Amino acid sequence: MNPSKILIVDDDASILNGLYLLLKRYFHQVDIEKDPRQIPFLLGSRHFDLVVLDMNFQRDLSQGEDGFYWLQRILETDPNMAVVFLTAYGDIDLAVRAIKSGAADFVLKPWENDRFVATLRAALDHRKDRHSSPAAGDKAGKSSLLALPATANARMQQLESQVDRVAATDANILILGESGTGKTLLAEQIHRKSLRNQGPYVEVDLGAVPESLLESELFGHVKGAFTDARADRKGRFEGPRWHAFSGRDQ
Repeated sequence: MNPSKILIVDDDASILNGLYLLLKRYFHQVDIEKDPRQIPFLLGSRHFDLVVLDMNFQRDLSQGEDGFYWLQRILETDPNMAVVFLTAYGDIDLAVRAIKSGAADFVLKPWENDRFVATLRAALDHRKDRHSSPAAGDKAGKSSLLALPATANARMQQLESQVDRVAATDANILILGESGTGKTLLAEQIHRKSLRNQGPYVEVDLGAVPESLLESELFGHVKGAFTDARADRKGRFEGPRWHAFSGRDQ
């Protein structure tokens, strides 16, 4: 049983009940709320470690503007709060915007239970690392990247040495490991030590991209390639090369 306390905010009662029944088996406390206007009161009167936040409530039902508004309100109250977005309308642009705005992750409805729980655990682990790291207080509005913690462990020192070697190259890097083992932290360290460290670092959860959209999002498409392809679109591999992609098997 994870000791964390989680708040779920969604205007769909069936979603709330389903998530409550799922998550109460894994986390110490799970509270649910249908009205996002209650968020300031709830955060002010109780302690939470993570908020699962729907992106669409009343207005602009597919672009998530409500979700982004409440994300900012949450982070203004607690800058260290882990927030995981939940939405039925997902594409890679929305996922990138969510991460850049401060969300810990982005999950698409309908979710896969084991994967969803793993996502929350990883977000909580990352929050804990960020909170305990000396770099956590050095925000300065420039970067949220964390430094690997100092350690006397020989294997970790070997890993840091490998980071130093590969970061200076243009090699493609694949990081493998179980959820919560620090893959994101390692990717951030590589970016920080790379020649592109002045450019943006953007995390993209490929699990949030529907399988039918994956090829188009990554490699682009031309007008008429499929239904609703009304114009040419560049894929992500034609854009900046410093994205960190993550997926279920990585």
